[in-house]
Amino acid sequence: MSFSLRTRVCFTALLFGLCLAPVSLAAAQHAPSANETALARQEFDAGMLAARDTRWEEARQHFTRSYELAPRPVTLLNLAGAQAQTGQLVAASESYRSFMSTASARDAERYRTQAEQALTALQARFGHAEVRIDGLAEQDEVRLDDAPLSRASLSLAMPLDPGAHVVTVQRRGAEIGRAAFDVTEGATSAVRVAVRAPLPSAEDTAREANGAPVDAAATGDAALRVGAAPATHADEDSGGGVFSSPWFWLVTGVVVAGAATAVIVVTTSGSAPDPFQGTLMPGSIVVE
Repeated sequence: MSFSLRTRVCFTALLFGLCLAPVSLAAAQHAPSANETALARQEFDAGMLAARDTRWEEARQHFTRSYELAPRPVTLLNLAGAQAQTGQLVAASESYRSFMSTASARDAERYRTQAEQALTALQARFGHAEVRIDGLAEQDEVRLDDAPLSRASLSLAMPLDPGAHVVTVQRRGAEIGRAAFDVTEGATSAVRVAVRAPLPSAEDTAREANGAPVDAAATGDAALRVGAAPATHADEDSGGGVFSSPWFWLVTGVVVAGAATAVIVVTTSGSAPDPFQGTLMPGSIVVE
């Protein structure tokens, strides 16, 4: 079967259009509406006010909602500082990294030094945990602080926020192992959980006796021995208000010597202002 040149061109154009359609649709779905943008500014304003009053948990919630409504990279700077002040060091570091990878060339150039310094300071405060589980079956689920934990992370030094943590092992919806442990800044905790491997059920035993394969997913459980031996050792290794001013400030979230101090950097620029801005005077302001 042969096709004319015109037919081939039209067919190619159709395929190209079909390939671009999902991308255009995704972009349209993620573009915030005017109402969402206005609400995002409102939440940003509330977060600025809460941070100025050192109400960091409230500030973090406002900045989080603002970014979810209108994901502007500059909002990540304020969100990162609030996350650091509320003990979410790992999340704060990821917010700084996201800013540096998504910010415009102008903003990246303007704030990169402060963001990199804050990121370095946060990473020095990370704790780590090496989680090892003995007797883990294929169908078992491992959770850390009630969130699923990938098996690829087991036995590796995983960055964690300093403080208390819990690792659990669940088998078919029932908890069969648990270990509570603490992580301190700059240290690594070795966490070990021992669970019994599942025993074959009567059905599987009979099937095996007849030469049939055993269904591991349907096996029963024997009495379980659960133990945790956490051991910590030092690791050596665009109207009025806030949107009309040309000043912008960011919370760097750098905490020195354990003090809860955030550095708010305020700069000026002759270029067009970003719609999400602060109204503080220029200079560096330390909020105790």
